[in-house]
Amino acid sequence: MEGEKENNSIQAIEKLQLLQRVVESQKMMAKLTSRCYKKCVVGGSGGGGKSLTKKEKLCLWNCAQNFLESSEFVASRITMVEDTSLSNQKESDKL
Repeated sequence: MEGEKENNSIQAIEKLQLLQRVVESQKMMAKLTSRCYKKCVVGGSGGGGKSLTKKEKLCLWNCAQNFLESSEFVASRITMVEDTSLSNQKESDKL
């Protein structure tokens, strides 16, 4: 009985973690869309036509690429700093 409760708790935590990752992904996509659209279509020389110009499409593509690469870089740096901090904490605990 206790093992079943623990298993259910683990499954619930895993579902919440998955949901959190989905929400974070959606937030990032909304931020990317807003930022790049403002930069390339609204802020650019966009004429407000029914479709995007080649220049707008290229700008949106480059903006999205830069945004994603920057986000990946920042995430990897944060992970590296956290790992270093954890290693330092373990070393100081040994002393």
